[in-house]
Amino acid sequence: MLKLRGGGYSPCGSKDLVQNSPFTFSTLTHILFSFFAGMASEHIGIVSILALGSLFIYLHYFKKIPIPFGLTLAFLFFVLGYAALYFSPGHAARASLKVFEGFYKTLPQLWELSLYEKIKRIFITMRAFNSRAYFIFTALVFIFAFWKICPFHTLKKRTLAFIVGAFIVYSARKGNLVVAQYFITFICLSGLTLKERRFVWIFILNLFYLLCMAATLQFPGLPSRARLGDTMLSVAMILLLLRPVLSEWRFERQLRVALLVLLCLYGAWVMGAYAQFRVDWNKMVATIREEKSRGNLDIVVDGKMFTSRYRNFSDWGSIGTNPDEWPNTTYAKMFGVKTIRTQ
Repeated sequence: MLKLRGGGYSPCGSKDLVQNSPFTFSTLTHILFSFFAGMASEHIGIVSILALGSLFIYLHYFKKIPIPFGLTLAFLFFVLGYAALYFSPGHAARASLKVFEGFYKTLPQLWELSLYEKIKRIFITMRAFNSRAYFIFTALVFIFAFWKICPFHTLKKRTLAFIVGAFIVYSARKGNLVVAQYFITFICLSGLTLKERRFVWIFILNLFYLLCMAATLQFPGLPSRARLGDTMLSVAMILLLLRPVLSEWRFERQLRVALLVLLCLYGAWVMGAYAQFRVDWNKMVATIREEKSRGNLDIVVDGKMFTSRYRNFSDWGSIGTNPDEWPNTTYAKMFGVKTIRTQ
């Protein structure tokens, strides 16, 4: 017999427990998934913590809106999940690899850098975090700001200002003016936000993007496969910018359908590249086993399998031509052979 809140008795207690306890099945599931969500990504995780924490503070202290206990608990478990990822032995072991020596910096090491080295590190991070999606966003922001707040009224002056601005943006994309792209975007968005309220959310999302970039100070130059979060932020900002323009276009529905079809085709194309690699990998493993059965422990594999039509595919350590260098040594140990290399 189990006495529950509400004064009733139940032979098993399960139904009343679910109805009366704050720890419902939905809440417990939410907490569990929040913990795993916190372990999903280093740079997206810390940005999510800052964003959610700021939102909770704003709602509780400024809007006087009470935060449900379940959401607070889920947020705490999200933080615990991020801490479990950040302080995990595997994370520390990967950071200590010789290949990352001098590149990965712990927080104490970043703090000990001189002012010049800190600035240099920031520039390196900015250059490494650059992307085509954010470049498109920067160009669109510049165009919107140019037409809405540009003080030049004659066509000649507007054209000249546009050419100069386009050159700066292009130079920033090429890495010649590393700060220019982020600086232009921030200044233009600030002006647009002061002029029209609809740019406020775009400005906030851009701040989150910059936070994502700052979160990579310890390890600049994340591979493409680890940048889904900030890429989605860029896409969201682009769509929010273009939404008022596209909503007035009579072919908006057709454009949405075309974009959806192109997205599905691109996804299938990328998936095909990974499927082909799986087939090639299995063939390579079969070849290695066959060579080992013959007593050959110096393995040579076809290097073409590590190239793909999808340019962002091979951005991790693949088998190279030198058998004595990483990651060849690790692959050799994994396959139980003396050496392995590509031809």
